[in-house]
This record gives sequence, structure tokens and C-alpha cells, in this order.
Amino acid sequence: MRLFVVLLGLAVMAPWQLAAQPVSGLYVAGSAGINLRSQQTVTTERGRAAPNLNETNPSFGAAAVGGLGYGFGNGWRMEIEGGRRR
Repeated sequence: MRLFVVLLGLAVMAPWQLAAQPVSGLYVAGSAGINLRSQQTVTTERGRAAPNLNETNPSFGAAAVGGLGYGFGNGWRMEIEGGRRR
């Protein structure tokens, strides 16, 4: 079953991978999304810390990632990337 899921994932991603073009020169990249934060209370049971799943308080936040890189034109890239979640 696990192999089937991996092969299905590869088949779904193949068209986007084939559409990618080599980058030549300096480029800027960025993305944004939603961050689902979960604040869990930790309790001690028999000397071990375990999350108490009955006291979960999920909240939404923002996520952003930006990058600056250089493409060598042959598929190889060098990039520095930073991200922020709130």
C-alpha cells in the first residue's frame, strides 16, 4: 500500500517537474500560506511527559517564505532562503 501511495504521488507531480525550466542568473522566489498552530498542554504520567490531547487549542496564523538565488543554467542552483510564521 505504501509503495502505491509513493508511485501515485510521483505520477501526480510528474507534469510539474517536466514543466520546470533551468534558471540562468539571479532570481527571487517567494510563497505564502496558512500556519495551523496547536497549543497543547503537557502533563506528566509516570515520570514521562505526554501531550494531553483533550486540551488542544488550534489557531490560524500566516506563513511566508522568501529566497534569493542564482541559477547556473544547467539545472544547478545556489539559494539562500528565510521564512516567518505567526
